[in-house]
Amino acid sequence: MRFLRKSLAFICLFSLFTVSASAAPAADFSDITSQCNFTASENEKTVPALRDDKWYAGWKADSVSGMLEIALPAESSASGLFLSWISLPGAWILEADQGSGYTTIFTNAADSVLYHQYVPLPQGCRSLRVRNAANAQAPLQIGAVRVYQGMVNQDVQQWQEPCEKADILLFVAHPDDDQLYFGGMVPTYAAEQGKKVQVVFMTAPSRQRVGEALNGQWLVGNRYSPIFGPFPDKKTMSIAENEKVWNREELNAFLVANIRRFQPDVILTQDFEGEYGHGAHRMMVDAVSKMLEPAANASQYPDSAQLYGTWNTPKCYMHLYETNPIQMDWNKPLSSMGGKTGLELARAGFREHVSQQGFGMDVREGGSTSCLRFGLYRTLVGEDVAKNDFLENITPEAVRALNPQAYPTPTPELTPTPVSTPQSTPEPAHPPASPLLVYGVCGGIVVLAVLIFALAMRKKR
Repeated sequence: MRFLRKSLAFICLFSLFTVSASAAPAADFSDITSQCNFTASENEKTVPALRDDKWYAGWKADSVSGMLEIALPAESSASGLFLSWISLPGAWILEADQGSGYTTIFTNAADSVLYHQYVPLPQGCRSLRVRNAANAQAPLQIGAVRVYQGMVNQDVQQWQEPCEKADILLFVAHPDDDQLYFGGMVPTYAAEQGKKVQVVFMTAPSRQRVGEALNGQWLVGNRYSPIFGPFPDKKTMSIAENEKVWNREELNAFLVANIRRFQPDVILTQDFEGEYGHGAHRMMVDAVSKMLEPAANASQYPDSAQLYGTWNTPKCYMHLYETNPIQMDWNKPLSSMGGKTGLELARAGFREHVSQQGFGMDVREGGSTSCLRFGLYRTLVGEDVAKNDFLENITPEAVRALNPQAYPTPTPELTPTPVSTPQSTPEPAHPPASPLLVYGVCGGIVVLAVLIFALAMRKKR
């Protein structure tokens, strides 16, 4: 009996060991950048700037062959590399040495628009190398580098390329207009409802402003990288004044191309009066209102029509538009964002625009720039009734009916005449055994063998 009690104790200890081993958590997430050694093939003096918080100024290669090498700490297991680009790099390559020389583990697409980029790393990396692809046209310019260990969390920006088809396409003039005038739209629709929200900024005033826009959009729950347009940033107070800064035809072509590219169910944009009178806001909204119909006409702006096809947008809302008004509620707690409201998140997102603080601007519920008030400028799917949802009356059937050219009818496949052939009865499928079940079975076999051995020894006595 004493031996049997010892055997039972052994069984319990073995079971606890197998359960705890299988349930062991992954390595804690941590930033190990400070433990890494950075070297560059050229312009070495700017390499230390890669570690600071100014993600818009860092190492700049002197030539297209310039290369950055990162030696990883010996006792760590790096899991991811984050890069903040000063300028979009085009095609570049990440190589890793796992003990047998460098091999390519990632190749960036030449048309990528990701300024902030995260690349997962395979196990066992000893060092990394960032270099241009063979057909590169410009030297690499990297603002910041971070190396992480463990399971990456949501604080690290892991942007996706812009979406293929948007539920909502937001046109705004400047970085921060998205937070100030549209409030909780992104967290409500993108984070909470899982809709595809694509933001297009007309301007990219500076690399710092681009970074602030990315930080703000990430914080409020967007995961599709915004588009940053080519238009200069200059404060004007009328359309006529802004037309001296922006080329009208280039703006029209840019808007049409993005409408056709993203095929939105709904377009949102700013106020005809420019919120507080800004000429860039006014000119953009005026152009959006005039480009909705040309975007559906293949004979207008044929270059983008050939590239993307045409698109007839079902609905368009303008900020503060007084005809067909709707009132949005951004004060609802969002479970996907930890119970914070859309309004709270928009205000936090605006605070990411560090360079724009102190000018009296804020995300406001009321007043002349309220982020709750919009108007239905155009609808091809009926008037709003509930007047509290940008996607009211949007159905797949309605969108297809307006854009049959984007949903070609599939060619039916010929169904072969069935042949009467005896079929063997398939073996029933069994789900794969879980690791815990395998451990339990193995443990039972071991214990059974011990007991049989013990009984045999007792008989000999």
